[in-house]
Amino acid sequence: MDSYYGQALAGSRFDDSAEVGRISSPTLVIHGSEDRYVPPSNARALAEAIPNARLRILEGAGHLVFVERAAEVNREVITFLSDGEPRVAPSSSV
Repeated sequence: MDSYYGQALAGSRFDDSAEVGRISSPTLVIHGSEDRYVPPSNARALAEAIPNARLRILEGAGHLVFVERAAEVNREVITFLSDGEPRVAPSSSV
């Protein structure tokens, strides 16, 4: 019980919101609409704070959305990654 309390306390005090606006990489935020630990409004705020972030709220999913809806989360990630511009590996001189 002490470890759960310690983790909950640490999570409640963590705030890195001043830094997220500096993220320049393509970003996908996935969140469950029924998350009872972190409200979906936090996911919306995060996606709004990160330039050009994409937000996907999965209806009916909870806090462990990546476990509860693994197939759907995987599809979202694959779609997100394939929507980007093709990356060309630098040519190497042999």
